[in-house]
Order: sequence, then C-alpha cells, then structure tokens
Amino acid sequence: MALSVSEMSVRSQLENAERDKLMCKQYSPLDVSLWTNHRVMEWLRTVDLSEYAPNLRGSGVHGAFLIYEDSMTWEVFAAVLSIPGNKTLLRRHLSLQLKQLLGPQIVQRKRALQASPDHVPLSPAAKVKAAKKSPLRWRRAKGADGYLCPFEADTLAEDLSSCDSSVADSSFDDSFSTSCPREKVSAHCGLSMHIVKTGGETLP
Repeated sequence: MALSVSEMSVRSQLENAERDKLMCKQYSPLDVSLWTNHRVMEWLRTVDLSEYAPNLRGSGVHGAFLIYEDSMTWEVFAAVLSIPGNKTLLRRHLSLQLKQLLGPQIVQRKRALQASPDHVPLSPAAKVKAAKKSPLRWRRAKGADGYLCPFEADTLAEDLSSCDSSVADSSFDDSFSTSCPREKVSAHCGLSMHIVKTGGETLP
C-alpha cells in the first residue's frame, strides 16, 4: 500500500526528530567502549556521515578501540572512512563529533600521547607480521634414558612386588595369565615402563 504525501512527511519528521535526539544524547566512555563495529556505523549515520559509514564495515574499529587506543585520532578515523583530504568541512565535522563522543578527558589523553617524543602515529595501511612458529613444536628431552617422572629404584621394586602379589591374589583365571603378556599385567598395575634398568640388570 503506497503512503500518501502527508504520511511520508510525518515519517520524515519522526526520523529527523529521532536523529536529533541521538545527536544530542551524551554517551559515557563506558557506553562507547561497549559499541560494536556496527554500532559505530550507526553513530556515523546519526551525525550525517552515512555516506562513509559503509567504509567502516570489516575495518575492526569498534567502541573500545576508539576509547582505549590513544593513537586512534580523528585523522586516522578519517583515513579509515576514506574521507578525501580536500573535503575539509567533512573532516572538521568528523573531528568535532568524535571529540564530543569521546569526551574531554580522553581527548586530552590522546593529545598528551601525540606530544610525547616517542609517539608512533597509527597508520591504517600498517601491517603486523607475526612470527612463524610450528604449532607442533616441542622440546625433546636431552637424555635418551631419562624418564618423564623420575623415581627411585627401591620404590620401584616395592611397587613391582606389590603389583605381582595383587595380580596373583586376584580372581584372574589361568587362561588370562597365560594369554596376557607380562607387559600388559605391568601396564594394568599403573606402570608406564615395561623394562626398567636398575644397577645394570634388566628386570622383565
């Protein structure tokens, strides 16, 4: 159903009133820090920068980045939005709106960082090269005969004797003892090694 001219006029007035309400609203830095990338795009539309709002999609610029990244200035923001340098009025408008959004304390903090001699300006074209490391990289033990969990020989002998007695007193039948190798019985007792070197002799 097509809308009449009067209905379209009323709708336009309501949209303009809602936009003016959003523009006049004062946001706290905590509120802005919770904004997503899409919410920042919506804010750009409310401040008459809807033409450049789609350029922010997928850029990774969100509310927390605007608040906590001191190198994120209005110049960098204008570069991300691809606002040409010759459009001085638009760039000035963005600067005023961003300062109003962030608040005087955060703006002063960003200016103090820019005034420091070791300040490195943030560039939208900068790329971070991560170091290449193998995901399966692990360090091997130096000793070939070393154990993951070292133990004493006397403690091992006591464990072997208690393990043998517990296996002999259990309800296993003869078929189990003859069919299962001794290594499996040792593994059943919780030993991680089948052959242990003690005093130069090899225990079965």
